[in-house]
Amino acid sequence: MKSFAYEDELIVPVSLYFFRQGGVILREVRLGFCRADLVVFRPDGAVVAVELKLADWKKALIQVQNYQLGSDYVYVVFPEKKRLLIEQKMKAQLLEKGIGLLFVDPVTQRVSEAMKPRRSEKNFGSISLAELKRRKKMRKRSHRKFSAIH
Repeated sequence: MKSFAYEDELIVPVSLYFFRQGGVILREVRLGFCRADLVVFRPDGAVVAVELKLADWKKALIQVQNYQLGSDYVYVVFPEKKRLLIEQKMKAQLLEKGIGLLFVDPVTQRVSEAMKPRRSEKNFGSISLAELKRRKKMRKRSHRKFSAIH
């Protein structure tokens, strides 16, 4: 059976999964103390943070709980071959914390939703697409000024 060797291999199928639902998808967005692998800005205004993992479910749980502070919904994604293990180890915690769970089949690239997330009750300020664009523009300006000095 084919398997994923790198987390980055999960990006395309998961991005397509969310793209079909509409919205804008960005990679590596800072949320709290971590960077979410993907952040989806849905047409309804909701912000969805996504963490891609090949194995380390304990680390994934810590990261996605952090993402709940700055997004409306959170998913963790694993390869399909990890389904049994992840559901045994994480399902109760994910359900309790309102975190969604997706699996990706390495052969078909099909994404299946094992658990829907609940809207985060911990969210104290979602990041917006407009704010990210503003920050990017500010970084470019400050970089140009710095470069001109040297």
